Amino acid sequence: MLGSMVGTHAVGLYGAAISLSQGWAFVPMALLTSLMPSIARQRTWDEQRNLIRLMYLVILACSLPVVLLLGYFAEPLVLMLFGSAYAESATIIPICAVTMLFALLGTLSYRVIVLFSGYRFIAIKMPLVALINIALNYLLIPKFGLKGAAISTLLAEFCSFFVLNMFFQKGKITALQLTCFQCIPLMTRRVISHVKKYS
Repeated sequence: MLGSMVGTHAVGLYGAAISLSQGWAFVPMALLTSLMPSIARQRTWDEQRNLIRLMYLVILACSLPVVLLLGYFAEPLVLMLFGSAYAESATIIPICAVTMLFALLGTLSYRVIVLFSGYRFIAIKMPLVALINIALNYLLIPKFGLKGAAISTLLAEFCSFFVLNMFFQKGKITALQLTCFQCIPLMTRRVISHVKKYS
């Protein structure tokens, strides 16, 4: 859509921004993949809930420093890696980095919904997110060009990981996202007890 509305040069700029803003995501994705089976093994909802909260917190802790660094050093990174011809792509790298954070949180939400057998919900939600993205592209790309494409993807990802999840099992996933910091005292107590046990 960006290519047809703005031109192929804009697609190249967008591709450069995506390459820089998403290249780091394999680290939290690896953590997510390795930790997810431990949630399924838990016997009680309280244990599952605390681990899900912890995983949201881990993704935030891994991602926020990278997002901040990309936002601050976007222009020098683009100039160093792609050259001055791609300088304009630096303007959307902070947006794309936040979009990647939302995508990671959304991936965790997706896997938790699957854990709760929410296949029907996912089958409805995913096409709806695609339609939201297309509609936003039609609205924002003609007005804002490259930034419009980045903002529309950001808003679609936010709808996917947060807004639409409010409708799954009366907001169960959204409640866990909003209360993810509640797992800190519990995890701190567990770490202290393990240290005391082995010291």
